[in-house]
Amino acid sequence: MNRKIKIISMSQLAVVTVFFVWGILFRAESNGVLPSNVLGMLTKVQTTSDWQNFLWCFSNNLAVLFIIFWLNYWTYGILGGLWCANSAFTLGALIKFSIISKLWLSVIFMLLELSSSVFMMISSTFLKFKKDYKKTLISFLIIAIILFVAAILETIVLKLYR
Repeated sequence: MNRKIKIISMSQLAVVTVFFVWGILFRAESNGVLPSNVLGMLTKVQTTSDWQNFLWCFSNNLAVLFIIFWLNYWTYGILGGLWCANSAFTLGALIKFSIISKLWLSVIFMLLELSSSVFMMISSTFLKFKKDYKKTLISFLIIAIILFVAAILETIVLKLYR
Protein backbone atom coordinates (compact mmCIF):
# COMPACT_ATOMS: atom_id res chain seq x y z
CA MET A 1 0.00 0.00 0.00
CA ASN A 2 2.83 2.44 0.76
CA ARG A 3 4.27 2.03 -2.73
CA LYS A 4 0.88 2.79 -4.27
CA ILE A 5 0.53 5.97 -2.20
CA LYS A 6 4.05 7.10 -3.16
CA ILE A 7 3.41 6.52 -6.87
CA ILE A 8 0.12 8.44 -6.76
CA SER A 9 1.62 11.30 -4.73
CA MET A 10 4.66 11.59 -6.98
CA SER A 11 2.41 11.55 -10.05
CA GLN A 12 0.25 14.31 -8.56
CA LEU A 13 3.34 16.38 -7.73
CA ALA A 14 4.73 15.89 -11.23
CA VAL A 15 1.48 17.08 -12.85
CA VAL A 16 1.25 20.09 -10.53
CA THR A 17 4.90 20.99 -11.19
CA VAL A 18 4.41 20.77 -14.96
CA PHE A 19 1.35 23.02 -14.81
CA PHE A 20 3.12 25.50 -12.51
CA VAL A 21 6.11 25.78 -14.86
CA TRP A 22 3.73 26.01 -17.82
CA GLY A 23 1.94 28.88 -16.03
CA ILE A 24 5.22 30.70 -15.49
CA LEU A 25 6.24 30.21 -19.13
CA PHE A 26 2.76 31.07 -20.47
CA ARG A 27 2.56 34.01 -22.85
CA ALA A 28 -0.96 35.19 -23.56
CA GLU A 29 -0.05 37.61 -26.30
CA SER A 30 3.01 38.37 -28.36
CA ASN A 31 3.97 41.24 -26.02
CA GLY A 32 3.81 39.03 -22.90
CA VAL A 33 0.84 40.78 -21.32
CA LEU A 34 -1.46 38.62 -19.24
CA PRO A 35 -5.13 38.51 -20.29
CA SER A 36 -7.59 40.68 -18.38
CA ASN A 37 -9.37 37.72 -16.71
CA VAL A 38 -6.09 36.69 -15.05
CA LEU A 39 -5.37 40.28 -14.03
CA GLY A 40 -8.88 40.53 -12.58
CA MET A 41 -8.00 37.77 -10.13
CA LEU A 42 -5.40 40.05 -8.56
CA THR A 43 -8.05 42.42 -7.23
CA LYS A 44 -9.81 40.01 -4.87
CA VAL A 45 -11.40 42.31 -2.32
CA GLN A 46 -9.64 45.60 -1.70
CA THR A 47 -12.20 47.13 0.62
CA THR A 48 -11.16 49.91 2.95
CA SER A 49 -11.16 47.53 5.90
CA ASP A 50 -8.01 45.46 6.34
CA TRP A 51 -9.88 43.19 8.74
CA GLN A 52 -12.55 42.47 6.11
CA ASN A 53 -9.86 41.77 3.49
CA PHE A 54 -8.11 39.38 5.88
CA LEU A 55 -11.34 37.56 6.76
CA TRP A 56 -12.27 37.23 3.10
CA CYS A 57 -8.83 35.97 2.02
CA PHE A 58 -8.55 33.48 4.87
CA SER A 59 -12.12 32.17 4.92
CA ASN A 60 -12.43 31.95 1.15
CA ASN A 61 -9.21 29.96 0.74
CA LEU A 62 -9.97 27.74 3.74
CA ALA A 63 -13.51 26.97 2.56
CA VAL A 64 -12.36 26.13 -0.94
CA LEU A 65 -9.60 23.83 0.32
CA PHE A 66 -12.00 22.16 2.75
CA ILE A 67 -14.37 21.31 -0.10
CA ILE A 68 -11.57 20.22 -2.42
CA PHE A 69 -10.04 18.11 0.38
CA TRP A 70 -13.18 16.00 0.62
CA LEU A 71 -13.78 15.88 -3.14
CA ASN A 72 -10.20 14.70 -3.54
CA TYR A 73 -10.68 12.19 -0.73
CA TRP A 74 -13.77 10.61 -2.26
CA THR A 75 -12.33 10.51 -5.79
CA TYR A 76 -9.03 8.90 -4.73
CA GLY A 77 -6.98 11.98 -5.60
CA ILE A 78 -8.39 12.67 -9.06
CA LEU A 79 -10.44 15.86 -8.57
CA GLY A 80 -7.97 17.38 -6.14
CA GLY A 81 -5.16 16.69 -8.57
CA LEU A 82 -7.02 18.38 -11.42
CA TRP A 83 -7.97 21.35 -9.26
CA CYS A 84 -4.43 21.70 -7.93
CA ALA A 85 -2.99 21.55 -11.46
CA ASN A 86 -5.36 24.31 -12.55
CA SER A 87 -4.44 26.40 -9.51
CA ALA A 88 -0.73 25.79 -10.12
CA PHE A 89 -1.03 27.04 -13.71
CA THR A 90 -2.92 30.17 -12.63
CA LEU A 91 -0.56 30.91 -9.75
CA GLY A 92 2.43 30.34 -12.04
CA ALA A 93 1.10 32.97 -14.44
CA LEU A 94 0.33 35.36 -11.57
CA ILE A 95 3.75 34.82 -10.02
CA LYS A 96 5.37 35.65 -13.35
CA PHE A 97 3.32 38.85 -13.47
CA SER A 98 4.23 39.67 -9.84
CA ILE A 99 7.94 39.15 -10.50
CA ILE A 100 7.81 41.35 -13.59
CA SER A 101 5.95 44.02 -11.58
CA LYS A 102 8.33 43.61 -8.61
CA LEU A 103 5.51 42.65 -6.23
CA TRP A 104 7.70 40.32 -4.16
CA LEU A 105 5.29 39.99 -1.23
CA SER A 106 2.65 38.75 -3.67
CA VAL A 107 4.97 35.96 -4.78
CA ILE A 108 5.38 34.78 -1.18
CA PHE A 109 1.67 34.58 -0.38
CA MET A 110 0.89 32.90 -3.71
CA LEU A 111 3.57 30.28 -3.04
CA LEU A 112 2.05 29.72 0.41
CA GLU A 113 -1.40 29.26 -1.13
CA LEU A 114 0.05 26.82 -3.67
CA SER A 115 1.90 24.87 -0.97
CA SER A 116 -1.31 24.58 1.07
CA SER A 117 -3.11 23.27 -2.02
CA VAL A 118 -0.40 20.71 -2.70
CA PHE A 119 -0.38 19.65 0.96
CA MET A 120 -4.17 19.30 0.83
CA MET A 121 -4.01 17.15 -2.27
CA ILE A 122 -1.31 14.83 -0.95
CA SER A 123 -2.66 14.52 2.60
CA SER A 124 -6.21 13.86 1.38
CA THR A 125 -5.03 11.12 -0.97
CA PHE A 126 -2.76 9.66 1.71
CA LEU A 127 -5.57 9.60 4.28
CA LYS A 128 -7.92 7.92 1.81
CA PHE A 129 -5.56 5.04 1.17
CA LYS A 130 -4.36 4.71 4.75
CA LYS A 131 -7.89 4.96 6.18
CA ASP A 132 -6.43 7.10 8.98
CA TYR A 133 -9.23 9.42 10.04
CA LYS A 134 -7.46 10.70 13.16
CA LYS A 135 -4.90 12.65 11.14
CA THR A 136 -7.54 14.53 9.15
CA LEU A 137 -7.82 17.21 11.83
CA ILE A 138 -4.04 17.62 11.91
CA SER A 139 -4.05 18.07 8.13
CA PHE A 140 -6.73 20.76 8.38
CA LEU A 141 -4.78 22.50 11.13
CA ILE A 142 -1.60 22.61 9.02
CA ILE A 143 -3.56 23.91 6.02
CA ALA A 144 -5.26 26.55 8.20
CA ILE A 145 -1.92 27.75 9.61
CA ILE A 146 -0.39 28.09 6.14
CA LEU A 147 -3.48 29.92 4.85
CA PHE A 148 -3.54 32.17 7.93
CA VAL A 149 -0.01 33.39 7.18
CA ALA A 150 -0.85 33.71 3.47
CA ALA A 151 -3.97 35.78 4.31
CA ILE A 152 -1.92 38.15 6.47
CA LEU A 153 0.54 38.70 3.63
CA GLU A 154 -2.25 39.03 1.08
CA THR A 155 -3.97 41.64 3.26
CA ILE A 156 -0.72 43.62 3.41
CA VAL A 157 -0.39 43.42 -0.37
CA LEU A 158 -3.99 44.56 -0.85
CA LYS A 159 -3.35 47.48 1.50
CA LEU A 160 -0.17 48.49 -0.34
CA TYR A 161 -1.83 48.48 -3.74
CA ARG A 162 -5.19 50.04 -2.92
